[in-house]
Amino acid sequence: MNQALKEILHAERVLYIPHIKTLKNKIMAMYTHSEEYEIYRFIRALRKAEFYKSKSKLIYTYYLRKSNICGNRLGYFIAPGVLGKGVRLYHRGGIIINSNSQIGDGCLFHGDNCVGNNGMDNRCPVLGKNVELGIGAKVIGGITLADGIRVGANAVVTKSFSEAGITIAGVPAVKVK
Repeated sequence: MNQALKEILHAERVLYIPHIKTLKNKIMAMYTHSEEYEIYRFIRALRKAEFYKSKSKLIYTYYLRKSNICGNRLGYFIAPGVLGKGVRLYHRGGIIINSNSQIGDGCLFHGDNCVGNNGMDNRCPVLGKNVELGIGAKVIGGITLADGIRVGANAVVTKSFSEAGITIAGVPAVKVK
């Protein structure tokens, strides 16, 4: 396994399951299907699929299948190569990210989110670094969100916002802060 992959997996392990330091804790998390542990398993399989995509078709297929199985249990559909480093998925259920979207490093998804095309063309959103999507937020179409933008709960974003660090909310989303 490549050193860069090991570093990413370690950073994401610390991000998702910092409290699991002993074998006893790991077994307990596995046995109880701890939400954080299950999400970490999905992220780990997704990262390994990304790594092996150009190296070994067999190993890539194995990890892709594993990420799909974990994703189905959690209610996620996220293709390999879409997420930046340190992306945080907080809850089970309903996170759909189109395979043509680009998600920046450190983005936060609070659940029940959709990032995808508008159904009329294949253009998909590009999210900058540290963008936070509240529960139920949707980002639709070929738009761009700048770094540090916070999207309110249940907002529907259909146009680009280039000002970094703002908060947007509403249907359709507008700048509120």
